[in-house]
Amino acid sequence: MKNSEILRTDAIALRISPFSNTSHIVTWLTQHGARIATSIRGACRNKSRFLGQYDYFYNCELLFYAHASASGIHTAREVCPIEMRPYLRTNWRAAMCASWFASLAMRAVRDGDSPPVYRLLENTLGLLDSPSRPTPAIFTRYELKLLDILGTAPNMSAPPCGCRLTDNVRFCIPEGRIVCPRHEPALFAAPGIFISGRTAQLCEAVIQGSDPGAERVRSEDTARLLRCLGLFIHYHIDGIEIKGRSTAVSAVAFSPPTAPAQR
Repeated sequence: MKNSEILRTDAIALRISPFSNTSHIVTWLTQHGARIATSIRGACRNKSRFLGQYDYFYNCELLFYAHASASGIHTAREVCPIEMRPYLRTNWRAAMCASWFASLAMRAVRDGDSPPVYRLLENTLGLLDSPSRPTPAIFTRYELKLLDILGTAPNMSAPPCGCRLTDNVRFCIPEGRIVCPRHEPALFAAPGIFISGRTAQLCEAVIQGSDPGAERVRSEDTARLLRCLGLFIHYHIDGIEIKGRSTAVSAVAFSPPTAPAQR
């Protein structure tokens, strides 16, 4: 092929779209954190060499002709699966979460390369590749880590005025932080959500990479954090289909409340 070079990379398949009766367009997240699209010609033919070589959320070794064309669509030469993650084809709850995570990753890398996004998605898909129902910890960790990579993670520390607040605090969605009703009345009235101090601590622990301990995390705190993150993502990430997130959250397993000890 003229005006093209052959490149090789590891990549995760994020989206597969029909290109013709026999071909696909596959959108990939490469190991370098770039989002690329390749045409895979003849992929649906009975004797195609691409049959079974790629699917949603596969990690693949991709060999392609890189074109400097206006369409930005390259041509795949070879695709070889590295990690197939079979449970994401049988565990529908895990697949729903994976779909939402892939959508977020696509939005995150639209303006450039981000290798940390690739590593985060690869690790999270590995955690989802299980017969078990996904946990809220996987969900909140992925979203908070991705927001942190983008530099837009919510700030759950005390407000800058230094006031000591009650356990029920106001998180301002536009500002992305906790606000004080006494010194910031206008921000206190802005769109937001009340969260508990435990929820704020859980958020900070996840961002910092520390383990709060399962025995200290209550279902209602995690549920409130998930709701807070949904509002925050909807406000701060343009063009994201937030309805897909609601569907994915419904697949998450919340622990039942612990029964009080019998005396």
